[in-house]
Amino acid sequence: MVSIESKLRAANLFFRAALYARKKSLDEYGYMQRRSFLDSFIKLMERAEEKAEKAGFKTRMASNLLNYINPKQSFLFRKKFGFNPPTFFLINPTNACDKRCYGCYAGELNKKNSLSFEVMDKLLEEAKKAGIHFITISGGEPFFNSDTLKIFEKHRDITFLVFTHGQFIAGAYTEEFIKKNDLMQGEGLVRKLAELGNVHPAISQEGFEEETDARRGEGTYKHIKKARELLNKYGIAHGASLTVTRKNFKKITDKKLYEEIIRQHGCDFIWMFTYIPIGRKPSIELMLTPEQRLELAEFSINVRKEYEILVGDFRESAGDAQKGRCMIAGRGFFNVDGTGNIAPCTFVPYYTDNVNDLYTEFYVKSSKARLETLLQDAEKASEKAKKIILRAYQGLKDNWNSGLRIIPYALSRGMFVEMRLSQEELINDEHGKVHGSCVCSVLDHSKDVIRKNIEKWKGYSSDNQPSLTENKEVTEYLDKNAERQTKLAKTFRATYKNNPN
Repeated sequence: MVSIESKLRAANLFFRAALYARKKSLDEYGYMQRRSFLDSFIKLMERAEEKAEKAGFKTRMASNLLNYINPKQSFLFRKKFGFNPPTFFLINPTNACDKRCYGCYAGELNKKNSLSFEVMDKLLEEAKKAGIHFITISGGEPFFNSDTLKIFEKHRDITFLVFTHGQFIAGAYTEEFIKKNDLMQGEGLVRKLAELGNVHPAISQEGFEEETDARRGEGTYKHIKKARELLNKYGIAHGASLTVTRKNFKKITDKKLYEEIIRQHGCDFIWMFTYIPIGRKPSIELMLTPEQRLELAEFSINVRKEYEILVGDFRESAGDAQKGRCMIAGRGFFNVDGTGNIAPCTFVPYYTDNVNDLYTEFYVKSSKARLETLLQDAEKASEKAKKIILRAYQGLKDNWNSGLRIIPYALSRGMFVEMRLSQEELINDEHGKVHGSCVCSVLDHSKDVIRKNIEKWKGYSSDNQPSLTENKEVTEYLDKNAERQTKLAKTFRATYKNNPN
């Protein structure tokens, strides 16, 4: 049997070879960002192995994630359907949450909605057939769905990154509530996760205790510290999820915070999310300025270097976001929320299909009639999109019994295809402007770009305030900042090229 150490060395070589092959298409900043991120990713897997072994447990992180980079299944998927499987697969087991955080992207979703065990199970079986062994779990609060743990247990060959408020891990609820809802919490829950070895929580916070409690409720930070103590005791690699706003920016970029999170709390990775004004009480005043966004990009690189820890800036870690490419939206992201709606991204809550409906039609009725919607999409699509949709349609039709249906079908719908093409079109914009095609790159948009995409999204459904992109106040703000963002981005990249260290 090949050892984990040998697999990690092989993975390191594979990553570097793949990155080197793309070096010509990247500038110095993009190349170094990717290299730095991948190096820290390998170190994370090594740390997870050491941490679990020291506590007397085993982690499946490395073995699962090394399956994830196996190109064979990805190649077969691309050969069948004409495009790659999603890089980031996000499932929200439930919309339920007991917190009322301002600006939460899920703040306006129906809190009663949750995915069933059967639907999540089918989704994950499909994911594995597409070569996906890494799944992101979010919410709502994932541990409010009693089936979430059952899913982790059944699919131990998948590594789950779980974004959570940490209160279940800390044991913050009454025993009566836990028993009534068939849930787990505290040390019992953490011991269970350690035994499974495939779950790695990222606990959300806004900075230090004052900032976190101000948004999430008094006492939240103390529970977060207790949760991390338990995770460390049982050798589970875990991280922090930071929401960065204009209001807490100075706290997030304070080195003392990382001394606390990494040195004292024992976090093994950090995810940074720039505030996006959707969900509960969206506020433009909380959005980062162009200067702050670029400072955050540089800061995240420096933290990664200094602490030798994986730091993922949701927008910057792809390395070419400053050129206008979103990290994943429309190209490699597949999001199923607690209602079952399939969207291009958490922050682009438009959907054409609901996974509950699709599984009913594809599996219960065994109907191929749903495929005809792709032909209807192709009729309305641009010439480029039409070719992509028809190729995928044929692939689905020819491989109907392969067990891969929902993922390629959803990614073949007109909205997803047009978004991918829109990304390419904007990247190759003859004026070289810095902008993206979704809400996450909102400061980089000009009003015309926003409106162009709105035209493509018209007719699609959303339950989560998509009017952000149609808001007059927003478009005026974008117009005012787009040119400044472009100039700053070019200066930043030029500076980084001349002095990458």
